[in-house]
Amino acid sequence: MFWKLCKHELKCSYRSFLVLYAIVMVAALLMNPRNEGMITNIAAIVYIIMSVVMFIMCVVVIIKNYSNSMFSRNSYLTHTLPVTSTQLLLTKILSAVFWIIVSVFVLFLSMLIIGLRVSGFDISAITETLQQFFSTVIAVDSLLYLFYMIVGTAESVALVYLVMNITHTTYVPRYRTAVAILLYILISWILSFVFDRILLAPFHLASDDFAGTIMGMFMGMQVEYQFMAGVGIMIVKSLLLLSLFFFGSKYILDHKLEIE
Repeated sequence: MFWKLCKHELKCSYRSFLVLYAIVMVAALLMNPRNEGMITNIAAIVYIIMSVVMFIMCVVVIIKNYSNSMFSRNSYLTHTLPVTSTQLLLTKILSAVFWIIVSVFVLFLSMLIIGLRVSGFDISAITETLQQFFSTVIAVDSLLYLFYMIVGTAESVALVYLVMNITHTTYVPRYRTAVAILLYILISWILSFVFDRILLAPFHLASDDFAGTIMGMFMGMQVEYQFMAGVGIMIVKSLLLLSLFFFGSKYILDHKLEIE
């Protein structure tokens, strides 16, 4: 039943993304950075706008699908399914993370297409670039950080769901959307402040050169073991928070949830 839930969740949301993915890919194909014609300029504008819209749509679809299936009048069908709240939450989180990963992949693929247009589809240059990229990505430090990004994404999604669940209890009878936004910002700020100042500072992960270190890692530069130890701490932190948010949502769904 769990896998049927996952399949149903993906089927309900894929139409919202396919059109956006198609537009991004077509715009990337039409772009030719070596030429400055009107078509290239229009395609570049469309590509930038749709890339931003794609990730905004990810957030909107994730929130809308969860709200409609868990809190609306039609949600009675969801809550009468022969599945546990654990399975429901897992399905929602996995589906959301899946679409975010696919969106990142589509963006990467579109950037690769643009790069191919720049190189004039030079096969040898393309092969060399891909070999260098994948040799870097499959390195231990890169894989560790990629795993952290996936876990961190799941953590963020779980926090969104927790906040939405909290606002659909008797404790928040009005202004639920505003309260949910404020709660998310407040919880995120508190957690960021606490972990940056207490856990991450010793590993130099809260410094201004953090983004530069990440870029250097994916460009094949040597990364200090201290930094990688800090990434390990971040993974543990994200797993703990993911568990906390998940079981908090599970408790609310089982005992405190109010359906509209």
